[in-house]
Amino acid sequence: GRGGFAEAARLLFDAIVEAYPALPAGGVQVGTTMLFLKREASDVLALAVRQTRASAAVVVQSCWRGVGCRRRFAAAKRTALKLQALARALAARRVVSAMRRERAATRLQATERGRVARAARRRALWAAAVVQRLVRARAT
Repeated sequence: GRGGFAEAARLLFDAIVEAYPALPAGGVQVGTTMLFLKREASDVLALAVRQTRASAAVVVQSCWRGVGCRRRFAAAKRTALKLQALARALAARRVVSAMRRERAATRLQATERGRVARAARRRALWAAAVVQRLVRARAT
């Protein structure tokens, strides 16, 4: 009933008086249904509320700054990963381009070697034909 509430309120405000020694003695009176504060006690409690709110605001601001820092870090990390991927892609394209140039150079060299070999073979066949003509001409 009402007595239990009054007793709980009395215990609560006894703890507040112990926690805030600046509260003047007799500054807090607990009634059956209401709490009565003198001006000095009200001022002390208002100061305590302002200090608690200020410290809570500092905690909230700190947490919010932490959220912002984590978001900025995640964005910077994504950007760094994107830059790394772009750099690796560019390096890979350069390697592929060098490999293609090397393959093209190899094909050109093979083509030239084949052309030189065919020309040498034609000259050898032509020389053999000339020798055969000469030999046959003397044999007749």
